[in-house]
Amino acid sequence: MRCTIIDMSNKVLEHIAKKYDAVRKGVKSVMGGKVLEYEAKTIRNEGLEEGMEKGIRGTVSILKKRNIPPQAIQAQIQEQYDLSPEESKKYL
Repeated sequence: MRCTIIDMSNKVLEHIAKKYDAVRKGVKSVMGGKVLEYEAKTIRNEGLEEGMEKGIRGTVSILKKRNIPPQAIQAQIQEQYDLSPEESKKYL
């Protein structure tokens, strides 16, 4: 998707800034930069974070129902979800 956006932007830019080489180069550097944020990407990332939260909370809930000690739960979610001790503590 990123490549498509960049290609389309470049085509539009070529037509709009034909006579202005400096403008064309400047816009290309911004549009083709290392970070191209767009709404769909932001929504996707927020969805991934929300899904991760639900997954961790569900895991903790199941382990608590099985009477697993909190220290063991914390150790397991730290390992499984690559969390720091501080991050994992908030789920207990």
